[in-house]
Amino acid sequence: WDSPQPYRRLLLISNFNRDPKPLQLRLDFAALGVPEPVAYYDVWKNTEMTPADLEQFQLDGNNFLMLGIK
Repeated sequence: WDSPQPYRRLLLISNFNRDPKPLQLRLDFAALGVPEPVAYYDVWKNTEMTPADLEQFQLDGNNFLMLGIK
């Protein structure tokens, strides 16, 4: 990216299993040292995701999700 970077944080979430697994992601923003985000994005697909999407998302086996937090 040209500066400034579009995301406050980037998370790379991996599934090293062969089968799809539910993401069930809940973030502790205090532990990350950032205020609550404005939005989440699937960086590869450039699509916005809601907190409900993150809890219900199925991550394919041997795959990853690059999550941008704005």
